[in-house]
Amino acid sequence: MNRENGIILLDSLIPDWRKALKSKKVVPNTLCGPYYDGYWLNNIEDKNYFLKICKNNGLNNQLFMQIFMEELAKTVSINTVNSEIVRVNAKSNTYGIISDNYQINGYEIISGKEIIWSYLEDLESKRKLKETIGINSLDELSDTQFSEQFSLNSLSFIWEALEYYYRNNPNKHLSIYKIVEELARRYIYSFITMQHDFHLGNWELLDNKTHAFLVPMYDMELGFQNRFFDISRNNSMRTYESSIKNIYDSFKQFFYSSSSSFQLEAMRQLYILTPETLLNIVTNLEKKYQVDKGTKIRENINTLYKEHYKELINITQTLEKKEGKHL
Repeated sequence: MNRENGIILLDSLIPDWRKALKSKKVVPNTLCGPYYDGYWLNNIEDKNYFLKICKNNGLNNQLFMQIFMEELAKTVSINTVNSEIVRVNAKSNTYGIISDNYQINGYEIISGKEIIWSYLEDLESKRKLKETIGINSLDELSDTQFSEQFSLNSLSFIWEALEYYYRNNPNKHLSIYKIVEELARRYIYSFITMQHDFHLGNWELLDNKTHAFLVPMYDMELGFQNRFFDISRNNSMRTYESSIKNIYDSFKQFFYSSSSSFQLEAMRQLYILTPETLLNIVTNLEKKYQVDKGTKIRENINTLYKEHYKELINITQTLEKKEGKHL
């Protein structure tokens, strides 16, 4: 693949787009929302990829944020997709992101939303849901309608749903524990980085009927948002089903009641993801791609994130003082 100033030129990978569509080397993906065109790329230089191209011209801040969030995830050892910025060709002003395809032959992809729905189908609450808002299938149910009836995007409810979904699997206990353990690590990361889009449709499992595990983390372009946690919706994961008064009560609830291993994990990520570390990563990415796209991220780090970071540090230190020990 050819690059220009660190950015991949898409036409060096796919010289003839129409021919690639006809041969199924390029397969449209309609799940990228209104702002992107999505595609699966098959057997391109012996690899498979996922591609999304902006419908508007220019390299937007969301694309750069996605690359930035992936870099932060790698810094704290969170399994994430590996993406790079692409440009349609050297003369074009159209950009996108290309990522490694995490699909595996013999494994089915199952979304968090599908797992939750299968559980609701066997609950009295599903009948209540149908009577209340008149839905009969998953496709008719919006995330907002989900959250109006249940605290579905919580680790505790997800655990229950996984227990039901894998009730006939002899290896279910080990698989479920590993899935929830990794989701908890991603919850910590998403909360620290003020992620606004960690909903039930943004985590998936690969499943071959005997073994299941989370796909790499993806779709993180809404990091460092001012109102990143909305308790009335499922846009961000929480930990328990009980009501919370503000965005930090959920994190406190998780942190204070967790085992020491999860408390240490939260502190490990927090002490790595300092404002200074984040600013250095922004600068390094700008140098890699030779673009000036980190201005908004720097502003958010110096304003929103520094205050957020202080709040989280205070939560962890309060527990240390309360317990009279160093975690």
